[in-house]
Amino acid sequence: MALSKKGRAIVKKPRAVMLDVDGVLVVESHLFSERLHREHGIPKKDVLAFFENEFSDCVVGKADLRDRIRPYMRKWGWQAGVNHLMEYWFSSIMTDPRAIAFARKLRSGGTLCALASNQERHRAARLSEVLNAERDFDGFFHSAGLGARKPQKEFFGKAFALLEKRLPGLKKDEVLFWDDSAENVAAARRFGMRSEHYSSFPDFERKMESEYGF
Repeated sequence: MALSKKGRAIVKKPRAVMLDVDGVLVVESHLFSERLHREHGIPKKDVLAFFENEFSDCVVGKADLRDRIRPYMRKWGWQAGVNHLMEYWFSSIMTDPRAIAFARKLRSGGTLCALASNQERHRAARLSEVLNAERDFDGFFHSAGLGARKPQKEFFGKAFALLEKRLPGLKKDEVLFWDDSAENVAAARRFGMRSEHYSSFPDFERKMESEYGF
């Protein structure tokens, strides 16, 4: 039986790890709707109306954010143009260097490490740049690219198929998935992956060391 550094029994070490982005690697202090309300006086309910309706098609790649958000910009009184609005939105991305460093450590130790996130394609592109996804991760599986979103089974099926191409013979239970949404964690577990709820970096680091041997 394998033991952790502290002498605890650990389960078989995963061959691949999938990490959610927002709430795990990216820690924004304020939501977009909150920033617009605080800094520009736009009612949050008016911003949330966009996210609860038209944005859903953007997240699964069925519509372009630029086209779907323009009618709402007029309602919000935003005069600076769609490019400026998107830059304003995406500029709030802040990363957790501890989580990113841990992901790099996983890869340096031979474990595949990929991103798994619900994102429309423009923010996904910005996140890819900010996180150096092509260099530092073994894939960025986002909903707009896959045509399905978490917690849908199709999302996990497509993401796993891409992981398996990188690591032939990979089994579902050899993948460990971390997400800050309990619903997504449960969906990954139903799919057959091992999954954990992300609440904080210290808890993540402790479990990865004591329970999974990293």
